[in-house]
Amino acid sequence: MVDCVDILVGNLIQSFKTIERYLMAGLTAGLVMLALAITDPEMVGSLELMFAPVESPAFLVFGVAMVAYFVCGSVSAAYFASRVRAAAALAVHDRRLLESLSMYPSLLSGVGVVSLVLIGAIGAVGMLATYHLLSTTQISQPVPRIVIPVLLGSPYLVLLGMAGRVAFRREGGGKTVEKSVA
Repeated sequence: MVDCVDILVGNLIQSFKTIERYLMAGLTAGLVMLALAITDPEMVGSLELMFAPVESPAFLVFGVAMVAYFVCGSVSAAYFASRVRAAAALAVHDRRLLESLSMYPSLLSGVGVVSLVLIGAIGAVGMLATYHLLSTTQISQPVPRIVIPVLLGSPYLVLLGMAGRVAFRREGGGKTVEKSVA
């Protein structure tokens, strides 16, 4: 019979892997957006799509990258929330096992300053690309230039907030709860 702890450990390890995959895909999409925004801000050229060897207009490639960037950030944030729940449930059952999982070779097994900086950088790449693209267009209102990139990067901002909360969660006396794993 499968133990509850085994299921929680499996869920936690799977969430580590999934978050990292989606963060890497989001970084790739953000870098594609940044490269397009810098090299072709008018979006008049044609390029190959990321996922298919099809020649298409640059604005379509940028759009596909933008959707992929947003979806990858949303999925990462959702899996991070499930990771926090699994770690909290595991802390109730076996605290030592939870502490040993912080040694798992994953960027997000023990959330710290490096993880926060990397999540922030991935979020900033897509927001900067979108801001640069919007600042080169003929939009007379400054609000969309700021609001649209923030909305696009909102999953990464939420993820950064959740990770920051986990990293800086304190118990009475300044001891870190769950050794930054939850």
